[in-house]
Amino acid sequence: MDLVPGQAMAAKPDHTSMLRCRWEEGRLYSHAVVLRIAHNLAAALMHLHAKGIFHGDVYAHNCVVDEEGNTTLLDYGAAFLYSVGEGGGREEGMEGLDLEKLEVRAFGLLLADLLPRLDAQEGVQRVSFPQKEEKRRRASSPFGSLGRSSSSTSPTAPPSVSSSAALEFMQDLV
Repeated sequence: MDLVPGQAMAAKPDHTSMLRCRWEEGRLYSHAVVLRIAHNLAAALMHLHAKGIFHGDVYAHNCVVDEEGNTTLLDYGAAFLYSVGEGGGREEGMEGLDLEKLEVRAFGLLLADLLPRLDAQEGVQRVSFPQKEEKRRRASSPFGSLGRSSSSTSPTAPPSVSSSAALEFMQDLV
């Protein structure tokens, strides 16, 4: 079996960083690479949630990324199946908490961790998508409202991956 190409985006937390991934000092990504990382993770989460699979460990240290930004989500040790119902998945014993919202929040936090690692020297390049003008306008700032709402401190606040806002954002990336 071949190894997944690339390297982990960050190192696992340790006693000094507590619950935060440890990012390599000075590691920067181009805007195109960050968009590709976001695209790949959004596509992976959409696929998993459509199949009723909760990953449970969406962190940078569980993502392998190559120089072009091709990203693979690894470590399914905390994953489990849940029943997919209307409006997203619900699991008994979770007090009705929408499981997908937890992973959208983790996705948002990972995006928030990536943003300070954008290469400011690269300059901002307009990213073009073959959509209508209104979608093209939103694509120039793809992390806007979803990034803010998905990283909310309340686990019930972020949209589920199947909600209209999250779905529209992720489909623009995919």
